[in-house]
Amino acid sequence: MSRPEGGGYVHVEDHLDLLIRDDLALGVTIIARILHSHRAAETATLRHAGKEDEVIPLRLPT
Repeated sequence: MSRPEGGGYVHVEDHLDLLIRDDLALGVTIIARILHSHRAAETATLRHAGKEDEVIPLRLPT
């Protein structure tokens, strides 16, 4: 969900296929920075292929 400037909430969902090799934590940080620089929702997450119950939040490091 995102909230446009005019008010109300809009459901937005995009699917991207990404491959992270070697350093999962660094890969997730890079992806989070890119997506949030393009106004990704604070609730944006990654899911492992074949492991839909494993969700990785895309939080920006503080």
